[in-house]
Amino acid sequence: MVVSSGADSLDRIGAAVSGVVQVVTPDGTGSGFLIHPDGLVVTARHVVGNERGAAVRLFPQRPEERKIGAMVFRSHSHLDYALMWLLADGPFPFLRIGAPMKLRHAQTVYAIGSPAGLVNTVSRGIVSNPQGQFKGVTCVQTDAAIDHGNSGGPLITEEGEAVAVTLWGYGQFDAAKFCVPLDYLTTDIVTAAGYGRERCLAASYCVTCGFTEYDEPTWFCRNCGAIPREGDSTEEKGDP
Repeated sequence: MVVSSGADSLDRIGAAVSGVVQVVTPDGTGSGFLIHPDGLVVTARHVVGNERGAAVRLFPQRPEERKIGAMVFRSHSHLDYALMWLLADGPFPFLRIGAPMKLRHAQTVYAIGSPAGLVNTVSRGIVSNPQGQFKGVTCVQTDAAIDHGNSGGPLITEEGEAVAVTLWGYGQFDAAKFCVPLDYLTTDIVTAAGYGRERCLAASYCVTCGFTEYDEPTWFCRNCGAIPREGDSTEEKGDP
């Protein structure tokens, strides 16, 4: 068995930072991360709210910084995640997806994001509970520092693999930060990657519940019954 050195681990964490973005909406900022070289981004539903469009800062505060438009096409209110496509051609740096169910108590993990707008911020902690419960959801509970602005960013392992989306904290308790495992997103991610950007953005998206109808859209949401508002259809737009 080959044991990775500390330097190798730092290199992997540093590389992962390049796949983490800042998400900017009219209501504020949050974090997100790329999971596909064509520009598929994971973020938090509460970061984008009911907005369809957002601006995404890639490589923030670096010479190669870019600001690219993005469009939300799928989200989940209760699990608090959202998927977006960047409205520009890749390839983009992206994070490999790990195995959340293999996480163990006291395993070292890292949160990457933009707390208080401080981009490219990495915090280290451990898995406090690999199957913690919060809001009726089985989460990865950690003591890694996760604050306002981190929401939507990744929780990653020492191998640089994303295992969860950082979302919630319980009061001021250091060991009570909760992240939704990427296992919850697997079907949506596989579907989006298979369909590609154009088909995802042509789908019917319900901003009320986050459901996406790819094949046979109706005048109402099949999932929650809501009637789409005018302007909710996805028409690709240029960079902001």
